[in-house]
Amino acid sequence: QEYNDAAMTDHPAAPMPAMGYSSSFASPAAVSWNPTTPSILTFTRSKDRGMCRLPANETVNVATAVIYDTKFGDFEASTILELLDARSIHSGLDDNEKDLLQLSRMYRAILESYLEGRDQDGNMDDDGNTSEVLAIMETFMYLCEVFFYDQQNESVTSGLVRFLRMKLLEPTEDLSGIMESDEPEIEGGTNDGNSHLTPFWRVVRQLCVRGYTMDAWSVLSYHSLCRSDDPELVEGFALLKKLMESAPLPGGIEASDDLEEKSTYTQIDDLSSVIGSASKSRTGRDWDHNLHSAESHWNEWAQLVNHASSGASRNRSDYTSLTKLLHVVPQIKSCVLQVLNGTASPESHSHWSEALLVELLYKNPSIPAENISRRAEIYINMYHELNEEGKTMKCLLQSILQIMQFDAGSAVLSLNSFAQERSSMDTASSICHVLTALLCDLMYLSGSITKDSHGVNIHQELLV
Repeated sequence: QEYNDAAMTDHPAAPMPAMGYSSSFASPAAVSWNPTTPSILTFTRSKDRGMCRLPANETVNVATAVIYDTKFGDFEASTILELLDARSIHSGLDDNEKDLLQLSRMYRAILESYLEGRDQDGNMDDDGNTSEVLAIMETFMYLCEVFFYDQQNESVTSGLVRFLRMKLLEPTEDLSGIMESDEPEIEGGTNDGNSHLTPFWRVVRQLCVRGYTMDAWSVLSYHSLCRSDDPELVEGFALLKKLMESAPLPGGIEASDDLEEKSTYTQIDDLSSVIGSASKSRTGRDWDHNLHSAESHWNEWAQLVNHASSGASRNRSDYTSLTKLLHVVPQIKSCVLQVLNGTASPESHSHWSEALLVELLYKNPSIPAENISRRAEIYINMYHELNEEGKTMKCLLQSILQIMQFDAGSAVLSLNSFAQERSSMDTASSICHVLTALLCDLMYLSGSITKDSHGVNIHQELLV
């Protein structure tokens, strides 16, 4: 229907134009309709989630309509409309401006904003299903970016390292209470070997396992012997510092590298200013865009680490200082050097993703993308019995493997089944289903889901 300009102009609650639409002043991106009050249409402004109502007899030009059940609130409806706004803006771009990676990140930023707002409002179900389901969906979408949309990168290693660090591993322990001690390395526990590491050494090892070698050295530099009067010990620490701060690892060697990466899609106030813009440069740039150079630097560094480790263990003259340091501080061997040279046993890690991280960072960073799923499956089986896991963990692990195997269709179906099962009685189940459809759409646009040999449109079938 044609829009009644005069009626809307005179109405005090006329909505502002939706982002991405330039047709007319009052052409909304979407409206929601409450079937219990069919005389009222609710217009949602995505940017500030403001609401305004018009009588149903006002004619409007509706770009996208979302009809939602009475149990869904304005907050959920507004989030859905923001997601649809993002897709609409992307669809209207020229082909050379479209960037599926940016669009997926925008979806995730909207979802994260919804979850944060939902927690702040205390709008949480008793069993916490919604947050868990949506957080898992956001995790799926991130991993799909690594394997399906990030076409600018020559290797998936950096993206996968960031994913594992940011999404699957718990934060390291808080050492703020012990770092002011004169001997922080012995605070909080015994110091009698690998199985009984103090918090200080646990954090040093965790940071090395995750590739945060710069941060690991920042912690290690507080060791009491770094201020020793023994020149050999000081020289040993200096050699260790050089190895840790020069590590050319995929994904970057500081936790701030991951935070910087995250900020490229979460610090967003205007959809149209982001979607269609060029992807920002990222840390670990060589692994993303100059694989040959990255491999060359990594091989040189790995050789230095191996020489230092073997030289110290054999008491070679050029590594005397490191030999003495390892003798005085044996935890350095298990918490630092064995991790850096890739000889740490997979069983020594607390999570399958840590074992995979060590392989990607310190053993085989140039692993072909098609081989990653097999390595991940080996480590998952080492830490999990899939037949005995709960449904949530089993779905998460199986979907991760499906994505790593580039099986886009199965991943979408698994996610859809999971969302239906876990959120059918939830106040935000509509968001789950919209996200599944948008993920399917992204897979199709990226060419990951295509027509099969019989001409069946799998994209449409999955949406149905």
